[in-house]
Amino acid sequence: MLFNITYVLLSILIFALPWGLARKWGVIPLMSPLHIVSLAGFLGVTVKTLSYLARPDYAYYSYFVSDPWEILSGYIYLTLFVIALCLGYMSRTRKVWRADKEYVIAYVKTFRRNSVLFAASAGLAVFVIAIFLSARGFEGITQAASLDTIHLLNSQKVERIEGQNSFGKSFAAIKSLFILSFIPFIVLLLRAQTNKLPSSIVFSILLALLIAFVAILQGKRLELLDLILYYLIVIAMCGQRVTLKRLLALGVMGFAIVAIFVVMTILRSTKGDISTADIDLYVALLPIVGSTYFLDINVSVILVNIMQADHTLYGGSYLSWSYAWIPRFFWSDKPAITLGPYLKQIVLQMNAAGGINPTGPGEAFLNFQWGGILIGFVLGFMYRKLEVLFLSQYGILHYHGVITYPLIIFPFIMSTLQSSFSGTVVTLSLQLVLVMISGNLLRRYRQKTR
Repeated sequence: MLFNITYVLLSILIFALPWGLARKWGVIPLMSPLHIVSLAGFLGVTVKTLSYLARPDYAYYSYFVSDPWEILSGYIYLTLFVIALCLGYMSRTRKVWRADKEYVIAYVKTFRRNSVLFAASAGLAVFVIAIFLSARGFEGITQAASLDTIHLLNSQKVERIEGQNSFGKSFAAIKSLFILSFIPFIVLLLRAQTNKLPSSIVFSILLALLIAFVAILQGKRLELLDLILYYLIVIAMCGQRVTLKRLLALGVMGFAIVAIFVVMTILRSTKGDISTADIDLYVALLPIVGSTYFLDINVSVILVNIMQADHTLYGGSYLSWSYAWIPRFFWSDKPAITLGPYLKQIVLQMNAAGGINPTGPGEAFLNFQWGGILIGFVLGFMYRKLEVLFLSQYGILHYHGVITYPLIIFPFIMSTLQSSFSGTVVTLSLQLVLVMISGNLLRRYRQKTR
């Protein structure tokens, strides 16, 4: 019982400390970097810890570790990592500073034609869907609306992860193009919050539904959660409060997303035979609490206790982005950029293809063991620098901060907390280039239409 209480108290500290600091020092309310760390900690540690008290078999670490002291050592490591991250963030906070919502509103007002924004976003989304389906062997875009297509794509995702069919063919380059359809969507969402025009609101809702459909088609369950977080970021950048009306809207969105998440999980579990589908809440919810998503506690507990010294990377994974750009055509045996396969197959000695999310703290431990706590400080420092850079007056006007922060900086923070650093850098670098080019093209278009 004493151990369980300690686990719970540390899990509360992991999300409460960054949240408390973010309330005072965050550049924007609700969705500053430390708010995001707090959210990832709440979902990855607090919710999972409470779930494990009721269902110990949900804990992924239970397959490797059972001794309470060993479990506690994982909690201590993760707590120290989060404290170091907060210290790194605070090292760049000399005064309380807030983003100027007037610059956000002025930037958004220059986009005058909602219909053009909607057509651009919807057209780009349909274009990427067509390319994606073609790459997967489907004959036409019309097949996207088929339930059989949705079922097949979701079941194939598990087959690739488990190594049964072409693991590694994730079509990341094609999926990266989808970021282009998010740019007009974010602008419309901002306009819906600032000018309240019916067209802005209707177009935003329609695009949200289209984006949710594409996420379902690709089997990306967590991108459904991103829709809620985009909405919160937009509210925060506009300097608005979360009213009861907005809470109700978020509640409806949340309920719908959880329902879709459950359905997608069930479709994955059928592995091609939809007749075997069964509504089992245990199977449906296990990917949330039994996975290594978010700022996960499982990986920290496992690595602190079973990792061998000869598996230490000594900073190698933080530099692998440097050779990621070399095509496999020229380097056929190029090492994997992401750490998931290394963690699963080498460190955990699991005889299966695919990978496991290493998480930010987990990657730090893989590289420097307990010295990885210092990586938390570096990440916190980076988060603050990026926040100020893109949400300053200059950043909003010249770096398209109102677009870049939700589409690039927010995913960077979340991905470096739950995935591997170099894989995140490679993916988001390409998307950042696309966002900056698109932003500059839109700026020229605005100037010509004034």
